[in-house]
Amino acid sequence: MRSPFFHSVFQSRYNFVLYPVFAALFSLSVVLSLSKPALGECADISGDWDYYSSGKVRCSGGGETETEKTSDSGTITIDQNSCKVSWEVSEYNVKRKGSVRGNKIKVSGKFAIALASGVKFTQNTYTAQGKINGDEIALRGSGKVAGTYQGVSFSCTGNDKTTFTRSSNEEEYVRKPSVKKKTARKSSTSFSGDSFENLPKCVPIKIIGG
Repeated sequence: MRSPFFHSVFQSRYNFVLYPVFAALFSLSVVLSLSKPALGECADISGDWDYYSSGKVRCSGGGETETEKTSDSGTITIDQNSCKVSWEVSEYNVKRKGSVRGNKIKVSGKFAIALASGVKFTQNTYTAQGKINGDEIALRGSGKVAGTYQGVSFSCTGNDKTTFTRSSNEEEYVRKPSVKKKTARKSSTSFSGDSFENLPKCVPIKIIGG
């Protein structure tokens, strides 16, 4: 059995050793936190960008399932505040928001829009991430939308790949407050018309990727 005196000496040595150790760990944590990259250390991607997106969407509803390939192209204006970025597909009022960390980018937003007032979404999300390489951005994204239309449930999932290239009209690019301009878009996937014939008046939604 350890004597009270031995216990007292052991306890003193224990405290004496631990306090410097804790002090050293605290100093190390301060150094590490100070050495982390500042939030401002991110690529500057503000301005006008041309893009091309391609992917595949699979939708189910009313006992039917349909898969379609998608493609889209146009021009967007990316707004950037420090490492936060955003852009808008003005034709559909769909926004993408995210952040840049070094040469990596992550964004999110809506995956689809309703083309009729009777559409009710229970889920509608799109996320994408990729890398920035000078005047080119490569993104890979995925989305899911689910909901009801006239009492019938439907769901869609999809994946896409989008490549952005800085617009050629920016010969000498300098960061400046970006001016929003209408996005020029070509094709997009709309699950209305002949899609899902078993659904009442089909499913009036439009998939927005990229």
